[in-house]
Amino acid sequence: MAPRRRTVVLGTAAVLLLLLVAAVGGVVGLTQTDAGRALILRTALPIARAAIPGRLHVSGLHGTLFTELAVDSLDLRTADGKPFITTGPIRVTYDPRD
Repeated sequence: MAPRRRTVVLGTAAVLLLLLVAAVGGVVGLTQTDAGRALILRTALPIARAAIPGRLHVSGLHGTLFTELAVDSLDLRTADGKPFITTGPIRVTYDPRD
């Protein structure tokens, strides 16, 4: 292999490896940290609120999002403010391999 071609191949491999590490780091940062889970909650709640008539409030998202998800409380009210679903802590454990 010519030296220039080897440099191009190694440079491309290094860039692809760096992008893979950045993507994995981003997923871990979003799913394994409190700040990341809060960002996911802030992003997903407006979408869920737009799809559900009434008012939706979700407090505290915990867990790894890959095997366990815990919500401190969930409150769904009708459009006139009457409770429809109100819960305490919810914990869901699952295995993605199943």
